[in-house]
Amino acid sequence: MITIMYEKIFSAAGLTTKEAEIYELILSLGQAPASIIHKKTAHKRGLVYKLLDQLVEKKLIIKIEKAGRVTIFRVEHPNKINEQLEIQAQKVNYYKRSMEELMPQLVTNYNLAFNKPGVRFYEGEEGLRKVLADTLTAQETICTLVDVEAVVKYMERINTEYVKQRERFHKQKKMICVDSPYARKYLEKYHVNVTDTKFVDHNLYPFSSIMQIYDNKIAYISLSADSITSMIITDKNIYQMNKVLFNFIWSHSKAFSELSPLASSPTVEVVPDLSKSSKAQ
Repeated sequence: MITIMYEKIFSAAGLTTKEAEIYELILSLGQAPASIIHKKTAHKRGLVYKLLDQLVEKKLIIKIEKAGRVTIFRVEHPNKINEQLEIQAQKVNYYKRSMEELMPQLVTNYNLAFNKPGVRFYEGEEGLRKVLADTLTAQETICTLVDVEAVVKYMERINTEYVKQRERFHKQKKMICVDSPYARKYLEKYHVNVTDTKFVDHNLYPFSSIMQIYDNKIAYISLSADSITSMIITDKNIYQMNKVLFNFIWSHSKAFSELSPLASSPTVEVVPDLSKSSKAQ
């Protein structure tokens, strides 16, 4: 039976109680054939062999096989326990990071279960990527309000990757953009197989952020030279209200075929000062 002082350490190193018992036994013997190890335990022969193989796999003991001789199991240096502890620590850190990433979704699910809006808030490019990745899970057409010039200025590389993924997963999008000569040129042939684009007059609907509506969620992205902030609100009522507003704006927006030429700057006519010529006459 494993001694109490080793139990917690061996457990932290990823050993089961039975593995730890066999390991401590071999540690006291130095090395021994499986038959001797089996006799010193209360376990069945098949289980002992299985536990020995598991300890070999974890590199805590060595299996020495020579032709015509009995197979010997020899304990490795106890430093190997430290190595196992490091491996377990790395696993814990990995799952901790995964849990941190998963936590917002768990909190959202919890809040939804109790009819509370779920809100996830992110900062920086990494947060932006998470929000964009979430939209790729959409089961319906994504509805978007966007300022193209802000996207190109602050997140063009990330958006290029995002649109490639959207095409890969066939995620359709209805996109309303602030009208400008730049936006028209940029969006003229913009991924038309997955994007239906319309324009709104920037004087009537001025905005410089991004909003995406999908699957009872609203994703907001605010872009500036100083910071990038993003959030996802999961709430059916908020989603429905924003979807209605989007549909209203969409119905008053214009597709490429409906656009009129943008008004150019008015020409200022220079009127000659005739008073001087009159005096001269």
